[in-house]
Amino acid sequence: MDFTICDPPKNTIVFLQSTIIGEVSKLYDRSIWTIRHCIRNIEKGRPATTARDSDFAQLHNLARHIIHTCEVLGVAVDTITELIEESKLDARGSCKCINPTAAALQKRCPHKRISFWLKILQNFRGRAESLNARLSNEINLGFNVVVQRDSKATVEISQATRSDSASMKTIAVVTLALLPATFVSTVFSMSFFTLSVDDNTGEHEWLVSERFWIYWVITIPLTAITLLCWMYGQHMEEIRFLSALKSRKSKA
Repeated sequence: MDFTICDPPKNTIVFLQSTIIGEVSKLYDRSIWTIRHCIRNIEKGRPATTARDSDFAQLHNLARHIIHTCEVLGVAVDTITELIEESKLDARGSCKCINPTAAALQKRCPHKRISFWLKILQNFRGRAESLNARLSNEINLGFNVVVQRDSKATVEISQATRSDSASMKTIAVVTLALLPATFVSTVFSMSFFTLSVDDNTGEHEWLVSERFWIYWVITIPLTAITLLCWMYGQHMEEIRFLSALKSRKSKA
C-alpha cells in the first residue's frame, strides 16, 4: 500500500466504523421486521375484535418498543450524519481519508459505505414511524370497537329497563286503583263493625264499637314512624354518597 496516498491509521478506523455501522444496521433491520410481524398479526386478527376484548396493555407495551426504536434510529442517523460531516470532507468537500485524485481509491472510500448505511438507517426510521402509526391506528380501532359494543349493550339495557318500567307502571296503576277498595274492605271487616238484626223490628243495624279509636291510635303513629324511618334512610344514603364523592376528589 502506498503510504503517501493513504493514512493507514485513519483509514483503518473508518473501515472499522463502516463495518460496525453495517452490523448494527442489520440488527435494526431484524428488530423492525420482528415488530412488523407482531403488528401484522394484530391486523390479521382484526375481525375477531368484535368477539373479544383487545389486549390494550400488550398493544401499549408494543407501542413503547416502537417509540424506543424510532428514538434509537433517529439518534443513530444524527450520529452517523455528524460522523460523516466531521471526518469525511475537507475544505473543498473532498474525502480526506484517501487521495481525491486517485480514482481507483475513490471507489473504495469507506465513507461511501457509511453513507450507504446512513440511507438504509433513514429508511429504517421511516419504516419504524410507519409501524408506529399503524399500531396507533389499531389501538384506536380496538378502543372504538369496545366503546361501540358497550354503547350497544347500554342501549339494550336501556330498552329492557324501559320495558320493565312500563310493566311496573302498569302494576302501580292497578295497585293504586284497587288500594282504596282494599282499604275500605279491610276497615269494615274488622271486629269494630258489627251487622246485627233487631229482634223487635227485624231490621238490620250497623253497629260501630266504642273502641274504634284504638285503631287510629295505633295506625297513625305507626305510619308516621314508618315514614320517618324511610326519610332517615334516604338522608343517610345521601350523606354516604357525598362522603364517597369527597373522598374520590381528595384522592384525585
